[in-house]
Amino acid sequence: MLILFVLLCLVAAIRGQGNSVFIPQCANNDHCPLDHACVAQRCEDPCLGTCGSNSTCHVRFHIPSCACPSGFTGDPLTACFPQVQPQCTANDHCPLDRACVGQRCEDPCVGACGFNSICQVRFHIPSCACPSGYTGDPFTACLPQDPPESCTPPTRKVYRVHSAQKINWYSAVLHCLSIGERLASITSKEEMNLIKEEISRTGIRNDQFWTSGNSFVLGKWTWFSTGLPITFVDWGAGEPNNINNNEKCVQYHERNRTGYVWNDVTCVGLSYPICEHFEK
Repeated sequence: MLILFVLLCLVAAIRGQGNSVFIPQCANNDHCPLDHACVAQRCEDPCLGTCGSNSTCHVRFHIPSCACPSGFTGDPLTACFPQVQPQCTANDHCPLDRACVGQRCEDPCVGACGFNSICQVRFHIPSCACPSGYTGDPFTACLPQDPPESCTPPTRKVYRVHSAQKINWYSAVLHCLSIGERLASITSKEEMNLIKEEISRTGIRNDQFWTSGNSFVLGKWTWFSTGLPITFVDWGAGEPNNINNNEKCVQYHERNRTGYVWNDVTCVGLSYPICEHFEK
């Protein structure tokens, strides 16, 4: 009788527990749908708490996979951030007064020139100069200019041929600027003769040399270094001819050893740069 009473009490106790009795749903992933995983013997969504903020989660064969959505970048397990789209990959993608710096169209004058100097941008390239009444190296500092003395000799232009390496026209502009000079401009026969003398001193024969002459704007020939139109010319026979509408830069070369003349050529060709500066 006592044994029967104990058994009845046990049955009542089990029935009294109702839904509190835990019944396992699974023992491994194969017991769950493909988009769920067996977690603590329950079929759960394995994406919960797995991926970082702004990331997406997909489940394939019980395994969660985290990824950054389109337009976002980062570590999908930690956090995804909006991706900054590049403005440019080359200067040509920017306005003429901007340059492509770190895939952004930036002002190339920032940090390019020295104290008290002024900066102008032409075709993506910064040009530094001392303002009126100042003198010095515009890449370092411009200082107030002393009043002119009556015996002060006039300023003269000096040309230098840099024969270490042939470069394209754009690199020639930057090279001259980097040493505190500028790519050559020619305004008279006298200056033309100075360039011929400088080339003769180098010993280079039957070769090509860059000036700053160009026809980028409306096909009009101007000096890039000064922004002034070309008035004095020394073109070779039949030049400028702008073959294939692609010859925008002025090269100085020796034609058939009969003398040096100007020629319009493509700006990406290779020549020696002629730089200029001024001395008293």
